Amino acid sequence: MDMTAFATIITAFGTLGILAVSALMVRATNRMAKVSELTLKAGTTPQVVAYLQDHFHDSVAAYIAVVIENIGHGAAQNVVYRLDMEDREGQVLAREHNLANKQDVKIDFLPTGVKREMILGSTPQLYDSERDAAVLAPFKVTIHYENLNGEKFGPQTFTLDTNDFADRGSVAKSSIVDIETSLRSLPEIKSLMEKFTKQSTA
Repeated sequence: MDMTAFATIITAFGTLGILAVSALMVRATNRMAKVSELTLKAGTTPQVVAYLQDHFHDSVAAYIAVVIENIGHGAAQNVVYRLDMEDREGQVLAREHNLANKQDVKIDFLPTGVKREMILGSTPQLYDSERDAAVLAPFKVTIHYENLNGEKFGPQTFTLDTNDFADRGSVAKSSIVDIETSLRSLPEIKSLMEKFTKQSTA
């Protein structure tokens, strides 16, 4: 083999090596770009959820609210949620507290960490002391929304149940329920007192 042929073979192997290294570098660069894209997306992706929040006053659960919150890493826009309360008690509470039951409600912009609260009801309204149970049946909240690039998320449905608070005392029998029960008995006490007064003066 003459020197020219040998040089040609060496050059060919060198070229193949360079091509192989280049291909590996391109592949690694693409993988890094993909990882960066996913990391960036994760850091700017909203996540809007619905849940119940209890609020206390003097260690007593005063009321429970429906909460719509963005717990993600990016702002959400065009957030639409819908409450679906099927039972009569839920529909009554919705009317009393101006909750848009079975209607789409829009929030134009919801930054990360920001929440909207709607009062569902007070402890006496949500608790039946005679049955020792919550009066409101579980209900659903459906949510869909977009990120700032217009990418759509949802719809996602959350089932909310006030019975979940029973073991924490939020819907369990409290002094507020005792007070309400006493107030309800006042007319009966007043009637008995008037009857006794009439008998005494007769």
